[in-house]
Amino acid sequence: MKKHIIIMTLVIMSFVSSMAQSANEIAVPLSDPTKRGKLKVHINYGSVTVKGSARKDLLVKYSQGDEDKEHEDDDDRHKKSSKDGLKRISGGSLELEISEDDNSVKVESSSWSKKLNLTIEVPSGFDLNVSTYNDGDLQISNIQGALELSDYNGSITAENISGSVLATSYNGEIKITFDKVTESTPMSFSTYNGDIDLTFPSSL
Repeated sequence: MKKHIIIMTLVIMSFVSSMAQSANEIAVPLSDPTKRGKLKVHINYGSVTVKGSARKDLLVKYSQGDEDKEHEDDDDRHKKSSKDGLKRISGGSLELEISEDDNSVKVESSSWSKKLNLTIEVPSGFDLNVSTYNDGDLQISNIQGALELSDYNGSITAENISGSVLATSYNGEIKITFDKVTESTPMSFSTYNGDIDLTFPSSL
């Protein structure tokens, strides 16, 4: 079953019955919590933190870099109801889209004008594809899976990783600490302006 959410400004489009939500956070159920899943995150402006945990779903927390400075009048928001029973309330320039399909979760924002900071809690046995472009760092911890990490203007830090990592940064350092490495799996680490610091288990 595909689940889909769109957030515009500080308002949420969601399944009322199946998506638990509170202020600035959304719980995203998986189609089959017993199976491995994959998270793909891409934002143009801001930072992303992903933490592995014992959860059976995903929890997405979001904040706007300057949300304390700007407020929007409820009268300026535009409300719609979709044919799938979703309610959409839009306004402002922050755009965040979250979708889940067969244990594949996508979290995306195309905004270049408002800084967005994401903290996402996932089951520890998850594969990740995470990227950000402008003025933000990537921080990953406690993940058992295959990681693809890309940050154009920021640093990449991954700790307590069991699996494999492909990491690319153009203007920032890369620091990866492995608990365990998946054998016979290609890995690469590259940066144009920064240091690379790798810690492997002694048994490697």
